[in-house]
Amino acid sequence: MTDATVPEGHRGLHDFLYGEGSEDVHEAASSAYTVRPGEDDGTLVTPVQDYVAARELQKLAGIYAVYDGAGALQYVGYSRNIVVSLKGHRAALGDGLCRSVRVQVYRADSMLSRAVLEGERRLWLKELGQDESFMQTSSFARWEAQGAQVGAAAAAAAEGGELSEGERAEQEERRLRMRKAMGEN
Repeated sequence: MTDATVPEGHRGLHDFLYGEGSEDVHEAASSAYTVRPGEDDGTLVTPVQDYVAARELQKLAGIYAVYDGAGALQYVGYSRNIVVSLKGHRAALGDGLCRSVRVQVYRADSMLSRAVLEGERRLWLKELGQDESFMQTSSFARWEAQGAQVGAAAAAAAEGGELSEGERAEQEERRLRMRKAMGEN
């Protein structure tokens, strides 16, 4: 959906929550990031700390595989904000389980539906020699449960200084806008 397709009756709420011209701001932010060959195309495994540090304030959507310190696959997930997800994983599960990452960034909006991303995850698992049973393990369930709580982990990381000042301000502004939109003070 673009700003132009927002129904007229919803325009006021849309502009309040996202600001007028939010699409232009989003496009400018999205186009400002240049996908890095190897690191963002799913071919290289990179230390999580290095990957996150090199992409501060970038909202990148895609799929990622996380490896532990021994190089064993721990989890394959997808996110609309990989940097925040990885920070949350590290904060909740520790550096030992979240040592390195392989990431495929998607720039096309058509790739960002949950169904497409879930399909891509299944393809990655198959490519990495895992079958459907990998997604049924208690370890995978722990990562999935943690992923559902990544917002809370990101907030905890912010308390510990993991998020930048800009990220904290943006997160707080979104939270306040949403509360106002829901009729809370």
